[in-house]
Amino acid sequence: MSYKVLLVHLDRAPLLAGVVEQAADIAVAQGAHVIGVAARAAEPDVPAAEAFSVFAAAMRRAGVASFEERLIDGDPASGIAAACLYADLALLGRRERDDPGADAHAAFVEFVAMNCGCPVLIANAGPRHTGMPRRALIAWNGSARAARALRAALPLLAQAQQVHVAMINARDDAQEEAALLSYLGRHGIQAETVRLTVDLDAGHALLSLGSTFNSDLLVIGFHAHPQFDDVVHRGVTRTLLQEGTVAMLMCR
Repeated sequence: MSYKVLLVHLDRAPLLAGVVEQAADIAVAQGAHVIGVAARAAEPDVPAAEAFSVFAAAMRRAGVASFEERLIDGDPASGIAAACLYADLALLGRRERDDPGADAHAAFVEFVAMNCGCPVLIANAGPRHTGMPRRALIAWNGSARAARALRAALPLLAQAQQVHVAMINARDDAQEEAALLSYLGRHGIQAETVRLTVDLDAGHALLSLGSTFNSDLLVIGFHAHPQFDDVVHRGVTRTLLQEGTVAMLMCR
């Protein structure tokens, strides 16, 4: 199993170079074609041509064999989500914590993740290295959503040197734990489990655990209810998007 088509959003963020470099790194490891997508006139201060230049340079520098550029019209979030229908993995950038557009960007990411039909990888905000991930952390609560995220992340998890599974508020069920580890093992992934008990602040708990393990990838099932803007329904995602710095694979 591998990703064969990657889509990367090219926007005005100062971290643009980081997300395209991460896309190039994954493309080389997976043998994937990369589509760089920019929205026409959505970011008038940075023309699409400049974003395409950054994208193409990163692809050539990494030795990506196949890539293309695509310009879309209209609402960027809707356009990116529609383009992702024909991709195995979408890569989006982050915003710095003090970026005044951080809230709007988080809403953009949530919309794309809910409507794109493929897993979404949010690039890391700090220093990056080739061969990512090295240390992955999977958020697991036994739900179908968590299982979909885990399966979506298998091509990346197979590259990791160390994998931890955070069993969140899980009952003490040795059979369930063994089944999960056996499933990963069948894919050549050796993992260790750690139990994590949380109330409402699961986002910060996961960030803390990721820091403990020095994780460079977080895998999580995405759950959002746009009609509710409270900590129960949106707090985890918003916390991870706005306060996290490591790469995060989200799957609805």
